[in-house]
Amino acid sequence: MNSKNTSAGDGRINLTNSNNRQILVIQTLGFMGIILFLWLDELLDFPNLLFGFQKTPFNWPECITETLLIAFFGYITLRKTKSSLERIRTLEGLLPICASCKKIRNEQENWISLEHFITKNSEASFTHSICPECSERLYGEFL
Repeated sequence: MNSKNTSAGDGRINLTNSNNRQILVIQTLGFMGIILFLWLDELLDFPNLLFGFQKTPFNWPECITETLLIAFFGYITLRKTKSSLERIRTLEGLLPICASCKKIRNEQENWISLEHFITKNSEASFTHSICPECSERLYGEFL
């Protein structure tokens, strides 16, 4: 796969490792920003500054509790995002396949079975059967 972010031309998105890291960094910064805002609000008392509401005392136990809660949900969100990004795989461009045996040429220029390629590059698994046309061709005299 290429290391640059390209579109497959049909609405699919090709996510590279660099894109994955960027997504996780942005999410991390978002959660850190929420925590920073929470502490700034506690220190500066935004409702008092912006709307003239009654000044409230600094409540550090509440702030620590909220910080831990946000950090926990941030951790869960980042783990789920990382897991999801690792599962996303996009096949792009042309897939070289042998016209005779249907083996696929991989990135290392090796020819591997279609089943092996799909199993290695996706979550799909195979069960084998035989289509009516092949059944007739192979076993017609016994049917």
